[in-house]
Amino acid sequence: DRLQASTATNLIELGVLDAGQAILMPFLERPNLTSVLGVTFDRLTQGLGEAAIRRLVEAHPSRFSLARDIAGHCIVLDDLRVSWSRRLEIRRGGRSLTGGFA
Repeated sequence: DRLQASTATNLIELGVLDAGQAILMPFLERPNLTSVLGVTFDRLTQGLGEAAIRRLVEAHPSRFSLARDIAGHCIVLDDLRVSWSRRLEIRRGGRSLTGGFA
């Protein structure tokens, strides 16, 4: 596959417009992705993405946990099924994109 999705370990999506689905689906479907970062540029999209991730954690608490949840700025989801670090993060643009993304 031309995007090397089956062997990639990192995914960065800039300008997430669909409430985080563009990064949530690959994270759920591709266990080889260990670090997934989505950057939004507006509060509405950030809020929708955060809500979707919180619902996922509520529906599957033995599989996922929130490592960080700063409403309107950053939400970090950890996959508890694996023995290594596997993380999805959605941040709102304008904030530092470093600071904890692993």
